[in-house]
This record gives sequence, structure tokens and C-alpha cells, in this order.
Amino acid sequence: RVDLMLVPTALSYPPLFGEEGEGGAATGGTEAFANDVMTVPASLAGLPAISVPVRVPPSPHGSRSSSSSPGNADGGGGDDDDGGGRTATAAAASAMVGLQLFGPQLSEETVLRAAAVLEETS
Repeated sequence: RVDLMLVPTALSYPPLFGEEGEGGAATGGTEAFANDVMTVPASLAGLPAISVPVRVPPSPHGSRSSSSSPGNADGGGGDDDDGGGRTATAAAASAMVGLQLFGPQLSEETVLRAAAVLEETS
């Protein structure tokens, strides 16, 4: 039995400030659609779910780019300027990502309490 599940809200990091692409985002239509795939199961099953913003610590292996995934150990890419005078490594230090909590049906109170704790500690 599991009380709660914690999964990423999206499959990749949010775009760095100044990156452009389809719809102003750093992703194409296919990638943007794929990023939504993590929110679909709880929604279709009618399970209570919430996405909580959490700060991502900088990777000891280098910077991140929006096309790399949060689970990618090397973060992808080098220390290129992000267009705002900071390197991508500096931008990664302040990156926020969404973590989704969901639970069984009728567990809204548990999900919300856990989300509050996660948000306070991140």
C-alpha cells in the first residue's frame, strides 16, 4: 500500500530566461505535449494531485539546459551565458521545477498537507 506518490510534473527543466521557441517557450510542440504526460495519469484516474515548486540544487557535474531532464546527472550543456549576464550554472542554482504529489481517491487532505510540508522545506 502506498499513501502518496511523488513524481516530476514535467520531463524537462523549464526554459532559461531569454530562450525562445514555439509559443515563447524553449520547446517545440511535441516536447511541450510530452511534458504534460506526467500529469495525465492522476487526472484520468480521478486522483487528487498537486504540483509543488521546488528549488533544484546545482549539479556538481555542470550546468543544465532546458532540453536536459532534471534526472540527467550531467545536466547537459556547458557554462554558456544565459543572455542575462549569468552562466547557465548560475541559472541552475536558482532553478525551480515542479514535483507532483498524488494519492488515492478521497485523500485530498493528506495530499495538501504533504504538499505544504514539501513546499516549506524546499
